[in-house]
Amino acid sequence: MAQPWDLVFFTGSGRVGKIIARAAADTLTPVVLELGGKSPVVVDKDLPDLTTMANRIAWGKTINAGQTCVAPDYMVCHKDQVENVSKAIVSRLDFMFGKDPSQSDFSRIVSTQHAQRLYDMIVEAEKGGAQVLCGGSAKCDPTNKYIAPTVIAKAPKGSRVLTEEIFGPILVIREVDDMSQAIQTVNDMEGTPLAIYIFTSNKAVCDKVLDRCPSGGAIRNDVLLHFAANLPFGGLGTSGYGNAHSDWSWRTFTHERAFMFKPCHPAFEFGDIRYAPYAKYGGNSGKAFIALIKLLPNIPVLNTRLIWTSIGMVGVGYGMAAFGPAGVRVSLRRESYHTSV
Repeated sequence: MAQPWDLVFFTGSGRVGKIIARAAADTLTPVVLELGGKSPVVVDKDLPDLTTMANRIAWGKTINAGQTCVAPDYMVCHKDQVENVSKAIVSRLDFMFGKDPSQSDFSRIVSTQHAQRLYDMIVEAEKGGAQVLCGGSAKCDPTNKYIAPTVIAKAPKGSRVLTEEIFGPILVIREVDDMSQAIQTVNDMEGTPLAIYIFTSNKAVCDKVLDRCPSGGAIRNDVLLHFAANLPFGGLGTSGYGNAHSDWSWRTFTHERAFMFKPCHPAFEFGDIRYAPYAKYGGNSGKAFIALIKLLPNIPVLNTRLIWTSIGMVGVGYGMAAFGPAGVRVSLRRESYHTSV
């Protein structure tokens, strides 16, 4: 990092991300940080299909044993649905991995140190009075890097499962009275999440959460998939900055250098209006030059084959852009930064 680079792209923890950013500042090297954080699942009282939702949340929490930067970290669920949703997730985990997930193809933790950290988090929550709905410390074997899929409710305030990024197969469920409290709960967490997952059959509720809870990315009624979609992937605030994936990787790892070519001929001088003295034409030559610049159109360089190819692809392109190859509608939201004064 002491050497100048065109770009530094870092994926990792916020602690190391700060070290990278400080070092890059000494050489004015641009940095893209893909960090992490506690990505919430927000569940409304107006549910989509319960089994499908439970499958998706259980899958997102346990793929690679929860060791992905966009894994659901905790769930904020409406009180009218918390019992149904909790039971459904436990049921789907049982279906996926059986009564003893250690005998299934369930992934192991990357190191014994990380497994011990996750085990200690579960033990702390249990000692604080948390309700273990499945899994738990008794079913874990950190020396062999195995942490059982664990669902916890009523975790004690201030416990590590509520304050640290989990990065493992532990899902914490928090009950709320309404969506306003859900939004407040998400925003009270330290930092900005890398992703937020909103499960609701009500579009207005989804829009309300999106408008009031900043995050790097978001999905309605699914988890993780924006990571692989044709969308910019990146964080916001403490979860990082900059984008990558698909077209945005090309944009990130290249420089858009402006270049102009203009014929050097008197016909393009427009009566020398841009040159001094500016008393020409009744003292309006300067104003005329500014007005002329605003009126000049952008003239792209095209060839005949490109024109006809572009026209021919309009119909296909519109359909793919609107609905995606698998019937999935994706979009970008241009949002202002959330600031405080």
